[in-house]
Amino acid sequence: MDNLNREATVTLSCSNLLMQVVQEGVREIIGQAGVNAVFNLGLRTRLLPQEGGPDFEQDLTFEEIAGLQIALESLYGPRGGRGIALRAGRASFPYFLRQFGERAGLTQMDFRLLPTQARLSSGLDVLARLLSNLCHITVRVEETPGHWLVLVENCPECWHRQTQEVVCHFWVGFLQEFMAWASNGRYYAVVESQCSALGASACVFQIDQQALD
Repeated sequence: MDNLNREATVTLSCSNLLMQVVQEGVREIIGQAGVNAVFNLGLRTRLLPQEGGPDFEQDLTFEEIAGLQIALESLYGPRGGRGIALRAGRASFPYFLRQFGERAGLTQMDFRLLPTQARLSSGLDVLARLLSNLCHITVRVEETPGHWLVLVENCPECWHRQTQEVVCHFWVGFLQEFMAWASNGRYYAVVESQCSALGASACVFQIDQQALD
C-alpha cells in the first residue's frame, strides 16, 4: 500500500535551482519524451522549464517533489521507477557540482588536495549544510564505527508517503556519485537504512567508510 496524503497542506519547498538539477538527472536517464510522459500523468508534480519562462524561479513544494517519484513508479512500475530514480541521482550530481560546487567550496583546490577520508567526511558535511539551505529540511552527518550516516528530517522524496520498503533511491544514487567523485573513482556502498515512508523519524543513509574496490 502506497499513499500520498492529499489532505495535508504542504508549504515546504526546495529551491528551483536544486530541482532543475534533479530534473536534468531524470532527463538524462529517460530522455525528453520520458520526462514529458512522467509530467503529463499529472500526479501532483510540475515540470520546471529548462530556462526562462514565468515558472522558472518558482520553487517546488515537497508534495510536488514526492509526486515526481510516484509518477516515475506509476509509469515504469515500482521497481523500474525506483531504479530510474537511483540512476537519475547519480546523473544529477555533475549538474549539482556545476551549479553549486564553487559556492560550496567543493571545486576549490584546498578541498581537492585533502586526504581522501578527510575529503569525504568534509564533503558530506558541506553537502548537509548546502541541502539544508536549499530545502526546508534538516540534514546532518554522524559517524559510527565503519560508517557515515546522513540523516534527513522532512525528506521531500517520501513526503507523506506510506510504503512497505524504502523509497528514497534518488538520494542513494546522488550520494553514491558524490562518494565516487570525491574519492577519484572508488565505489562506496550506500544504503537507505531507515525511511520516513516506513514510519521512521528521519531518512537515514548509511555509507561504508571502506571502499569496495
